[in-house]
Amino acid sequence: MNPLSLRHIYLFESFSNTQLEALERITKMVHLEKGDILFYEGDRADTLHVIEAGSMSVYKCDPKGNEIVMGRFKAGDMIAEMPCFEHGVFPATARCESDVSCLKIDYAAFEKLFLRDPEVSMSILKSMAMKIKHLEFTINQNLAMDATEKTARFIYDNPEEFVSLKKKEIAGRLNMTPETLSRVIKKFKDAALLCNDKGIFTILDREGLKQFINN
Repeated sequence: MNPLSLRHIYLFESFSNTQLEALERITKMVHLEKGDILFYEGDRADTLHVIEAGSMSVYKCDPKGNEIVMGRFKAGDMIAEMPCFEHGVFPATARCESDVSCLKIDYAAFEKLFLRDPEVSMSILKSMAMKIKHLEFTINQNLAMDATEKTARFIYDNPEEFVSLKKKEIAGRLNMTPETLSRVIKKFKDAALLCNDKGIFTILDREGLKQFINN
């Protein structure tokens, strides 16, 4: 691994060449395939994970065995750093949504070498703040929104993803069954908000979805 290649990751963009070389010595790259597990809920959190390429989801299972997706992460994101700072265990499972290249950084060494640097600490705090904001939205989505509002919000906020993802993938993101999603989509089709031509969706009235969204 070329130490300077780590600088394109926003958490390390302020690092000096000397710091990058030190970081490279405590880092290893792993390559995983779609569906592979990076870590399981309950695993000891002694490694920082930064996605170099690809995407991952972090999820928990409810008492009925249904997966609840807590967050999705892409290249440049650090995953589940808080348990490392607390010297605890991972509270959820991380699974590859595509082929993934991931940096694994020895946390004990990272803490000793870098966490006294204010810029490094601030970058990590910003990363955690974004995750807390997303977690708050996820909790609100699952507790306060019904299936219709969840789906309307997803389509309105993510029109490109809606037309490109499979129903099963969308249902997983919204923590609902594909059957429930199909019923909601039928409601939107009947209201002339969507149309489906040979399995390809078109959003006919994006603004019309607002009637199903509580601000």
